[in-house]
Amino acid sequence: MDANGNLKSEYVNKNIITVGGPAVNRLTAKALNLTYPSYGAASGIPEGKAILQVVESPWADGKYIVVVAGWEAANTRAAAAALLQHATQLADIASAKAIVEGSGATITSVTAA
Repeated sequence: MDANGNLKSEYVNKNIITVGGPAVNRLTAKALNLTYPSYGAASGIPEGKAILQVVESPWADGKYIVVVAGWEAANTRAAAAALLQHATQLADIASAKAIVEGSGATITSVTAA
């Protein structure tokens, strides 16, 4: 993003993966249509968990953003680990949003939201 909070032009027509919740990542907040920074319940992330969510880009038609965001940093790491292991961890998820339980590299469960 630039100093005004706008996505840099070279990224507007790209699919994007954001890592970090709307409390720490402006792109995540924009992708989830939240005010930056959004903490706690206002983030839309369940307490002690993380989300993996595919949303339409607010910047370009036909482009998408994959949001990897947790209640805390350790939850975000678990969601990133689930994304890295998508063939096994996300194989049964048919929705555009998954709830990840776990901390760090340990994934306890992944369920459709």
